[in-house]
Amino acid sequence: MIFSKKTYDIIFYYPQHFNRSKDGTNPFFEPLIEICEQNGLTYLLVEEPDNKTTFPRNKKAVRFGFWLYIIICLRKLLSDRLFIDNVQKEIFIGKIIAFFSFNFFKAKTYITISNSMIGLLIGFDKKANVFDLQHGIIYSWHPGYFQSNGELNNFLKHERIGFLITGKGYKESFQIKNNTISNKKVVVIGSNQFENIKKEKIFDKREILYTLLFTRDDTDEFLLEQKTKLQLFLSDFQKKALENNLTILLKHHPRFNNVIDISDILEQFSFVKITETNFEELSKTVFLHITKYSTSAFELASLSIPTVFLSNEMGKKIFQEEYKYPNYNLPFESWIELYANCNPKFFELVDETKKWSSHFYEPFNEALFLELVKPSKNN
Repeated sequence: MIFSKKTYDIIFYYPQHFNRSKDGTNPFFEPLIEICEQNGLTYLLVEEPDNKTTFPRNKKAVRFGFWLYIIICLRKLLSDRLFIDNVQKEIFIGKIIAFFSFNFFKAKTYITISNSMIGLLIGFDKKANVFDLQHGIIYSWHPGYFQSNGELNNFLKHERIGFLITGKGYKESFQIKNNTISNKKVVVIGSNQFENIKKEKIFDKREILYTLLFTRDDTDEFLLEQKTKLQLFLSDFQKKALENNLTILLKHHPRFNNVIDISDILEQFSFVKITETNFEELSKTVFLHITKYSTSAFELASLSIPTVFLSNEMGKKIFQEEYKYPNYNLPFESWIELYANCNPKFFELVDETKKWSSHFYEPFNEALFLELVKPSKNN
């Protein structure tokens, strides 16, 4: 396999923990792969192994394990003093991998996610463009994209690195401190994740979704603190839930990986359950969403489910101050009262939320995507 001389139109690169679809594949790449197949574009799916994730391997992807080990070794062996900056070091390592893999990973365009190996991918081919595909929210101080002063991170300023984002709202976040950034670097291609999904305006749903944020990135102390706050919230809501026959569904973060045991919460509160159901299915029974600052607020808004943000500085800074989430300060109790009383005002607020989400999740622009990745006639 490593002696292949083929140049792909696109190579998709991603870490294994993005295999979050019901089929154990990467749902962010699947629509793009389908377009490639429909338009005769050659592609290769390359998966970075993650031994800590509970998500499965994708059988259709090439495993990057051996080369990942080599990359880790080279990063340690090569002194930073040999390079102007870390970007040049990553590009150099990319060139080494390209040479010793006999250009097996050669492509005209690379698409990665969460900026994974983005510097190294530049080194695979000196002419190829590298795009980071948006998978979550991007705010103007997101450490994965921006420096503390709001400017784009240095390693992302490379002229061949670009971003594929879902809506103009996110582009505005890029431009707050980078107002000269070009349309070629930050491209709004939209999203087809929730297109043409319409929800009936009914008052017979009895479930509330609570998206949790427990991940392996957190300390044990922080996890226990958050668990305690969850218990306090459920205790305060217990009477109202039982009076109105309401159920709260707890949904873990994709990178939960069983970092903390909450089985005692399920035993303590009869109206609380765990769910692994996807959002589209949940929208058939759920009328309200609770979180601190989960990106799920966007997806659920597209599905006509408003979010109540629990008191949290990060949530306030992102969703109220930067994204201007409608009715951000409307209390949880008010949402429950409006719904329980079948007040039409509830769905007026829902419509405001859905309209707001369309600024961040526009319809997918297939023609623009093809324009970016289709080989030119001169190649």
